[in-house]
Amino acid sequence: MPLPTLSRRFAALVVLTGIVLGSIVGFARPAAAHDALAGSTPAAGETVTTALTTVAVAFTEAPLADFASAIALKVTDPTGATVTTGAPTAEGTSLTVPVTITRTGVHTVAWQSVSRDGHPVSGTFTFTYAGPLPTAQPETTNTPSPARTAEASDAASTTAEPPSAGSHRGIEFAPAALVIGIPLVLVMGAVIWLTRRRRGFRTAPARPDGDE
Repeated sequence: MPLPTLSRRFAALVVLTGIVLGSIVGFARPAAAHDALAGSTPAAGETVTTALTTVAVAFTEAPLADFASAIALKVTDPTGATVTTGAPTAEGTSLTVPVTITRTGVHTVAWQSVSRDGHPVSGTFTFTYAGPLPTAQPETTNTPSPARTAEASDAASTTAEPPSAGSHRGIEFAPAALVIGIPLVLVMGAVIWLTRRRRGFRTAPARPDGDE
């Protein structure tokens, strides 16, 4: 009976085809569940000519909040130094990180996220920065204001230095020298005058009586 045999073979072929298709779909689902990078700011390969303070990446699905410790976004400059200045923040399907760029040239963005199936996904891309660089702030010195300088000068001028001990002694010694010295000079002068007068009397010749 050829008809039943053909029907059985056809049915077996249909079942086998279904099994194969089911296996293909089953293997494809985990691969489709992995998140992928949908875009970024700046875009991969872009040349940025304006100031840049943040870098953002967007995924096909929102990163799992339960795996926040496995989510990362890092930017490095041409020398390999990290220019990210904080942790990435998630908003919807995007991750954003603050940056401070101090060199021009090719910068590398490394990202990592966790897919819905729990598998980590990661990747890198580059962009070129040709925008302005932050200027160095001048060092501030603590210079006194004119008002404070004038006050300090006035205070210094009004503060008199205490007189030394020698000046006090000189002032105290002057009246005593005058009180003692003047009478002493007078006495010595009188003694000299009297001495000379006595000598004059002794040496004077005696007058004869007839001369009277």
